[in-house]
Amino acid sequence: MTRAAMSLVTKALVMGWTLYAGRLAEGKPMPMGNHNINRRAVAKGRLIRKILRLDHARAVKIRAPIDGALKFDQRDWTSEETLLKALGCLPHMQGHIAQLLFDTPSRSVYEFAEGSVLEDKRPSGERLYRRQLDGIERLFGLIVSVRRADLPAPSRPLPSSATEFLRNQANFTLHEVYESDRFRRYRALFEELGVLPDRVREYVQGLPELHNRPLAFVHGDLHRRNVVVGPGGSGVVLLDWELACFADPLYELATHLWLMNYPASQRPEVIKRWKRAVSGVNREFTRGADADLPVYEGYKRVQSLITDVIRGAERLEKGEGALDRDAHTVVRLMREAPMELALSRLPSHDEVVRIYREWADPTTSRWWKTGKSPVHLLTKMKGVPGESAVPALA
Repeated sequence: MTRAAMSLVTKALVMGWTLYAGRLAEGKPMPMGNHNINRRAVAKGRLIRKILRLDHARAVKIRAPIDGALKFDQRDWTSEETLLKALGCLPHMQGHIAQLLFDTPSRSVYEFAEGSVLEDKRPSGERLYRRQLDGIERLFGLIVSVRRADLPAPSRPLPSSATEFLRNQANFTLHEVYESDRFRRYRALFEELGVLPDRVREYVQGLPELHNRPLAFVHGDLHRRNVVVGPGGSGVVLLDWELACFADPLYELATHLWLMNYPASQRPEVIKRWKRAVSGVNREFTRGADADLPVYEGYKRVQSLITDVIRGAERLEKGEGALDRDAHTVVRLMREAPMELALSRLPSHDEVVRIYREWADPTTSRWWKTGKSPVHLLTKMKGVPGESAVPALA
C-alpha cells in the first residue's frame, strides 16, 4: 500500500473512532465554545493508541468545528491545528499547551489537559490567588517569547505597527461585522438600540495613533475558561489558540483584563505583572502602555457590544437564548461603551427585551430583516427628513 493510501486509511480509522467514542458514555461533553464542540474520551484500544502515539490508555479531547459558527475576529492563521503543531515543537511551550495528537478534515484529537478550569475555581469577577496570578504572569512571558520565525506562514499580511494593528482590528469590526452583508438582518436592531452607523464609523475613523511598540505573538483570548490549572495548582495550560495573532503585545493585556473581569482592587497588580513578564523578553513591549491601554479597552468594549447584540439575536432566532440575560449584557455594554462612540440613547433592560422581541416576531419583523429600519420608516412617515425618531441623550 502506498504512503498516501496508508494516510487515508489512518485518517478514516481515527475519524471512525472519534465518532464512536463520542457516542459512548465515556465520551463526556465539555463546555462548548462559540466555534467548537469538545468531548472527552479515553483512547484505550491498541491500534488507536499506536496511531495517536500513546504508550498507555489515557484521556483525550475530541474537537469538532461548529458548522456556520459566527466569526467576529480576524484570523492570522486559518488553521489552529497548523499553529499548534508549530508551537508544540518549541521547548518553552511544552507543558503549557494541549498537544495536537491527530488532525482530520472534520475532527481533531488533542491531549486532555488534566486539572481544573480556572473559571470553575474562580468565576468571573473574583480575585485570583497569588499562585494563580503567578501562572498567568508566566503565560504572558512565554507567549511573547515565541518568535515570528517559529510560526507558520500567516494567511494574511501582518501589520507593521501597533497603530496599523489597532486600525485593522477596528476596521474589521466595522466592515466585516457591523456593516457586513452576512449580518444585514441585524442592522435595524442596532439602530433601534441606538448603536447608529455614523457613530460607529466616526469612532473607528477617530482612533488615535499609538506608541511605536514592537509587535509580538499573542494568544488573543486569555481568559478563565481557557486556562487549566494543574493538579494541586501546579502548572498552567492555555487552550483555544484560534484567535492567536502577531500583534501589539498590549492587545493581550487589554483583552485579558476585559475578559477576566478582575475586581478593581486587583487590576493594578495584573498590569504590573504583565509589564514585568513582557519586559523580561523585550523592554520596548511596554513603551507607552499606560497611555494606550485605555484606547484598546475602549475598542474591546465596542467590539463586545456589537458581537453580543448579534449573538443574542442569533440565540433568540434559534430559541436557544435566555433573553433576560442577553438584555442585561447589552445594557451593561452600552453603559460601559466609550464616550467616543456617542450612543444616541441608553435603553433600559425592559426596552432592550421589547426591541429584541419585536425583531424576532414574524408578524412585525419583516421590515427588520430586510435591513430597513423602522426608525427610518417612521421618520419618512412624519415627513421630517434626516431627523432621528430616537431621542438623544441629555
